Amino acid sequence: PCSPIHLCTLEPHTDILAVRINGVPVDPCDVIDASAGGTLEIDFEAHDPDGHLSYYQLTAHYGENQVRYLLNLPSATVTALTASQIGRTYSQALAQGAVAPIWTGGRYRLTITNLQQAFPHTCAYQLRLHARKRTIVSCNYSEPHWNTSEYAFTVTV
Repeated sequence: PCSPIHLCTLEPHTDILAVRINGVPVDPCDVIDASAGGTLEIDFEAHDPDGHLSYYQLTAHYGENQVRYLLNLPSATVTALTASQIGRTYSQALAQGAVAPIWTGGRYRLTITNLQQAFPHTCAYQLRLHARKRTIVSCNYSEPHWNTSEYAFTVTV
């Protein structure tokens, strides 16, 4: 839903579509026992219908000012569900076959095979998906068009 966190815009659109731990769906506010380890899967959408996507990032925030950059973890892989390029950034998408200046993004699946890399401590975790467009507005080069989606649950390890 639209909120001060997730803007009512499709430029770009972000959404955390599904979260699974060891194949079991995780709903917002769930408490998950991850003491046995396993696999984390996150299906998400980072899409710009105009083809001006700059980048997307997916992080897990926890504790006091702590963050895990999920896309950078050693056991993390991203596969495209509806996208032509996996990207993460516009320059990476170009290297994967996107034709400049277009990169729309799409739907993706992040798989992390070592659950402890994503969730190192027993804590409440907030997944944050953030995406930005490559646009210039009134000579502002700081990519002012963005969107964020969040999804929170607790993990015990």
